[in-house]
Amino acid sequence: MSQIMSTQKETVEFILEKLGEPKRFAVRAMFGEYALYADGKVVGLVCDDQLYVKILPESAELERVCEKDEAYPGSKLYYVVEEVQLSQIKNLPDILLNIAASLPAKKKKVKKNENAGFIGILMLLIGLTILIFLMTKSITGLGGGETNTGGLAHIEAAKNTKNLIEKDSARTNQELK
Repeated sequence: MSQIMSTQKETVEFILEKLGEPKRFAVRAMFGEYALYADGKVVGLVCDDQLYVKILPESAELERVCEKDEAYPGSKLYYVVEEVQLSQIKNLPDILLNIAASLPAKKKKVKKNENAGFIGILMLLIGLTILIFLMTKSITGLGGGETNTGGLAHIEAAKNTKNLIEKDSARTNQELK
């Protein structure tokens, strides 16, 4: 591995020119270096003015002509394609496209609702407001004047109302028969 330095733009342009098919190959800058894409998938890196190709069964043909090295300190090993090899390995574009075809499809990013955070906070505030209102009503009583020391008057009132509705409903059903 050579000493670490940023890749020159001319190197990237040279590699893309040698690969041909500009609609199928592209690069994207990353931390002063570049990722090489074939059909939208990363198939290699361009670091320190060298092309590094992923080691996969689809790139096994490079085994006998390329050395292996880290693209950057601590990375996994890649095939290193030297400048002269860019012209010598005639089927390099096909190898890279085969690598891309073997890689899984890109996961679609789930687009987050930009207002989701605001809506969530708003719903929380509404819920808290309702809770505070109900607690205030249970302490002061439903009528607003008398105090409920146990805080359960509204529960008893609801039960009584439910019982009255059930009795009234039963009486209505009896009359209809």
